[in-house]
Amino acid sequence: MPNIYFCRNCRKYTLEQRCPKCRRKTTDTEPHGFCETSLL
Repeated sequence: MPNIYFCRNCRKYTLEQRCPKCRRKTTDTEPHGFCETSLL
């Protein structure tokens, strides 16, 4: 399971440490609950 990051600015989940949309640094999130949320 890869690390999941969350961009608080865009409120999107991403696999990158920087949000590809707004380029802000993302925060680590818990892997559970990831399936319920669409990736980007």
